Amino acid sequence: MSASDLEPSTWQSPEAIAAWWKTPSQDHFHRPYSAELVASLRQPLNEGVPGNAPAMKFRKMLQDNIKNKATTFTIGAYDVQSAIMMGDVGFDTVYISGAGVSMSDVPGTYNMSADQSDYPYTTVPAKAKLFFQAQLLHSRLDQTSVYSGALAKEKVVDRMLPIIADADSGHGSSTATMKMVKLFVESGTSAIHIDDLLAGVKDYRHSNDRVMVPTSEHIRRMLSAKLQLDIMGSEMILIQRTDAERAGHITSIIDAEDRPFIMGTTNVATPYLVKALKDGQSEEEWVAAAKLCSFDEAVKAAVSEEAYAKFVEETKGLNIGEAKQYAAREKLDVYWDCEAPRGEMGWYRYRGCVEASIARSKALWPYCDMLWSCVPVMDIDDAETYAKVLSRDIPGVCLGYNITGNPGAVKGKTVSDDEIKGLVDKLGGFGFHWQFVPMAGQNGNSVGLYKYLKDLKEESLLGFVKNVTRSPWLDEVCVPKWYKSSGKMSDYLLGAVRF
Repeated sequence: MSASDLEPSTWQSPEAIAAWWKTPSQDHFHRPYSAELVASLRQPLNEGVPGNAPAMKFRKMLQDNIKNKATTFTIGAYDVQSAIMMGDVGFDTVYISGAGVSMSDVPGTYNMSADQSDYPYTTVPAKAKLFFQAQLLHSRLDQTSVYSGALAKEKVVDRMLPIIADADSGHGSSTATMKMVKLFVESGTSAIHIDDLLAGVKDYRHSNDRVMVPTSEHIRRMLSAKLQLDIMGSEMILIQRTDAERAGHITSIIDAEDRPFIMGTTNVATPYLVKALKDGQSEEEWVAAAKLCSFDEAVKAAVSEEAYAKFVEETKGLNIGEAKQYAAREKLDVYWDCEAPRGEMGWYRYRGCVEASIARSKALWPYCDMLWSCVPVMDIDDAETYAKVLSRDIPGVCLGYNITGNPGAVKGKTVSDDEIKGLVDKLGGFGFHWQFVPMAGQNGNSVGLYKYLKDLKEESLLGFVKNVTRSPWLDEVCVPKWYKSSGKMSDYLLGAVRF
């Protein structure tokens, strides 16, 4: 039983909320707030959560995959037709990409753009609601077809596929994130992912130069989402996305967890990057002269093994500022400056790597249901390292993986058809329990429609006949089937009130 199923008399009961937090779907979360606070923030009426049933279905699917060392695979759906047909062919989840929506479907402002998280936070929840309502409609159409005898009951398809949606960076402050999450809950969404990027600054000239926020800010984003879910009694699954594997900068050095990956110069003669660029030096030239490394690496290179071992022990759990204070007190002769590499935007330089994504994921696990390290292209070796380390260190962890780029050319090497076909199972064998191709729906629609449109233009109506009326799937997926079934339901509705 979820919190949204509580009777009105217990809906605002701290004891009932605390009991819900002890159920299997909730007991792994670390909450710094109390059940009493959540009870006080709940509105007096329990309106229910439409997406709780598919969310629990998704939870069970993931738990079964963890138990059986299995995986499930899906794609980003482009439109309602795609989302419904995914159920027809056997997919068990549907994904909605923020990038896909931002480039094609932004109701309200109608300002489509690159994937910069700069569209209104209502955009993706609106798309999710459209998909969820379509699932409900087609479930009713199937039921009506069974009622009329046009469809055998055993051939009814499960239309209520869990919807997993892109919540980007949370779209603002904690309260903005909570308002966005509320819309996702009301839309029927089963899961969302929230990333650790600084919104609106993706540099598409450099795919490996994302700008991250510190660990503590990422945790606040996840906690803001979880608090809103608790207030609403939602079972929605929270997915942590980190871009640490390809990050080049970070906005703050406040957190100890980020210390190993923040870079500074060890060359005292190196000018600040901003000045060097103004003086005509290229950034590549500056980096080559700066001798960048982490503070710990600089200390290790400058002191004895004994002094370094003591430094590691004494500065465990300290951020860079605190570690530098210790080094100064101990009179360790080390020069390291993380201010010099800051560019005109003021961000600190960061070493993006699989080790960084593992560290960030470990820090976020108490605040989510699934861990996901977003990768620009598939790297089998890094994927295996990420999954195996986290599966070893966090028993029962749930992992996600995005398949981006061309699976037929992994790390620039051509892959055979048999290898491509087996990639999902191979990644599942590493320990990834849910996998998805974010833009596959949009790409598939575009490729298929382009050919169809060219045939129509070049061959007139023959292009329509060749691609549509002669298609072996015409009666399964096209408008005539849906038109007839919706018409039949309409006839029943109108007939029921005639006398």
